[in-house]
Amino acid sequence: MSLYELEKWKRYPIPAGCEFVKDTREQSGGLFCNPPDDLVIVRKCLKHGDYSIVGYEDSITIERKCSDFWAYVGAERQEKTIPKLEAMSKYLWAGLVVEVDPFRIPSNAIETKEGGKKLTKMDIWNFFKSCSIHYHIHVFWGNRYVVECYVLVHLTYCYKHFGKLRKEAG
Repeated sequence: MSLYELEKWKRYPIPAGCEFVKDTREQSGGLFCNPPDDLVIVRKCLKHGDYSIVGYEDSITIERKCSDFWAYVGAERQEKTIPKLEAMSKYLWAGLVVEVDPFRIPSNAIETKEGGKKLTKMDIWNFFKSCSIHYHIHVFWGNRYVVECYVLVHLTYCYKHFGKLRKEAG
């Protein structure tokens, strides 16, 4: 029995035909190790992000970060993060989920590879602000269960919303 069944929380029902995609490069484990019974997860390589929906792989994406979050914001920002954010910003809908407390910054987290200043809480806020405003990427953080709920609800809603738009467009 999954946590979803134990809590009986209200969520959008997963529509028939809605299947999630989990990137093959996503760490073992990742989200949905014990998914709800009505959730189908397909493993395949995604261009960007770690999670999507079958049929929407090039238009809907969610990037998941956990213990590597501070390198993503700091040392890897110029080389890896900004190009990834720019690519994700071209999607119809993109999200970034952080599966740690982003403000509990490890003492060894630095701003740049060259060993610049240590990351601060303001650096994290500015990163989130940039994601939201400049790149149009929805940002969310929490523990594993809360992040799974966020991903489940948002991908399910995206499937319904963008599916409706596709039908209307013919």
